[in-house]
Amino acid sequence: MSEVEVITACENVCRDYFWLLNADPRVIQGMLTVGAAIIAAIVTLHIAKSVYPVQKNKDREIKIDEEKRVVFREFLKSVDMIINQRLYNETVSKIDAYREFKSALNEVLIFSDPETAKKMWELYENVSQYAAELSQFPQEGAIDYSLVRDAKDAADASFRSAINAARKELGLAELELRINLAVLSASQADQS
Repeated sequence: MSEVEVITACENVCRDYFWLLNADPRVIQGMLTVGAAIIAAIVTLHIAKSVYPVQKNKDREIKIDEEKRVVFREFLKSVDMIINQRLYNETVSKIDAYREFKSALNEVLIFSDPETAKKMWELYENVSQYAAELSQFPQEGAIDYSLVRDAKDAADASFRSAINAARKELGLAELELRINLAVLSASQADQS
């Protein structure tokens, strides 16, 4: 039998890569540069294929939530205008308040989830009924709430329900507080 030469792993590596010791440093530097470029390209491709779409989707969701906040805020502001529209002196202002109220509701119906849209629609109906009841009283006269108590209670309940539905849709905690609509008297409106 022939004798087999036994070498260690270290000796094997030294024999295989001995040429690197004799290589020009510029060649080694060039190979390292190409290797770094390949690694950078692979990392960039990974980011472009997996991380970027996730981040883009998150940004899109945040933008939609921002738009929903604006739409909900405008709708709830218009609720106040409708409730207190009896204090307006001009018919044009009253018509503008109703137009803005309905326009804001339309935007809510476009952007919101079906459950939130239903709550906002109920608020629209109850507030419209309540505003119609309130508009029967003269500006300077005292409002007899016993005549409009049912409409006020329904509007207040719808208001709380709509606010909590909007907060839930936006990922916020529901309010435990008892929130009621703010109905101004003519003297309070003059002060503000």
